[in-house]
Amino acid sequence: MNGSFQPPRPATDAFTVEDRGRIAGALHSARLHFRRCGYAPSAAFEAGESAGLVILLNGASSTGKTSLADALRATCPERALLVMSIDSFLAERTPHKGNVELTLARTGLPLVEAFHEEIAAAARCGGRVAVDHVIGEKPEWLQDLKRRLGRLPLFTVKVHCRLDVQRRREAGRRDRAEDWPRAFRQAGRIHDGMTYDAEADTSEQDPVQLAKMLWEQMAAWRTKNGLA
Repeated sequence: MNGSFQPPRPATDAFTVEDRGRIAGALHSARLHFRRCGYAPSAAFEAGESAGLVILLNGASSTGKTSLADALRATCPERALLVMSIDSFLAERTPHKGNVELTLARTGLPLVEAFHEEIAAAARCGGRVAVDHVIGEKPEWLQDLKRRLGRLPLFTVKVHCRLDVQRRREAGRRDRAEDWPRAFRQAGRIHDGMTYDAEADTSEQDPVQLAKMLWEQMAAWRTKNGLA
């Protein structure tokens, strides 16, 4: 190897070693929390059978993923549903405000992979997890999640809406600054190369009605795949 190689220098506002340690500790604590709160491995899981379920909501910014995830939790026909959001995950673990790519560039941390590991940990413990994600941004992100889930069931949902609706929602956001160019770019490519088990057009339909429709489709999907 060329001895002159120098690893890339971190951004000036990247995390310190102490920050990284705190994040690692937080992730470990989260896994313990799942178990303490009743997400212990079920008998089926211990016997080698799939126990959890991950519902992946993929869509561009401001297409209604968060509202749909909340509606899925409110209408869950069985036991409680755990909602996990990439935006919330980043906001709670970094001091940076901005989109996923900007946060990753600023911190240099494997935050998407850590997010996926939390999802997998919850599902391995028998939890049902709805994931609010922009996983279609990078093909390797989907590959990483699938690798971590192994044979745990993954139900994928295409979330989209009309551009005029998306633009209006993006302009009305209160959790971060408006970024229509990014939202528009995502809308044009975030579903490329993806395959889905269901889709939800949030342009007009009420999130609760969409959620009920998705639960019905999931029931049929589970029966078809021997997961009922």
